[in-house]
Amino acid sequence: AAQEPLPYFEKAFVEIEIVTPRGSNNARVWDTSNRAIQVILNNLKGIFFRDDDMEHMAFSVVGRWGEKGVTILRISDSGQISADQSRQVLDKKQAKP
Repeated sequence: AAQEPLPYFEKAFVEIEIVTPRGSNNARVWDTSNRAIQVILNNLKGIFFRDDDMEHMAFSVVGRWGEKGVTILRISDSGQISADQSRQVLDKKQAKP
């Protein structure tokens, strides 16, 4: 069966979630900014978006403890994310008396 083409975004939003198991050394040294984020973004560039500059890509990195170590990537249209977030902020403001 033929695989569907991968999505391509004019401006992508890349969510990187790093799950790390707790261990004797992990509690002291786990530092989100020390992860190899650039390697991940460079491997996505040209496949899901044109370049990893601010005009074509934005990203976030979050970390959490878990049973197994895994890195989860979510890639979506940055414009859609912004619209959804704006709508949430508006909804919260409108809910205030």
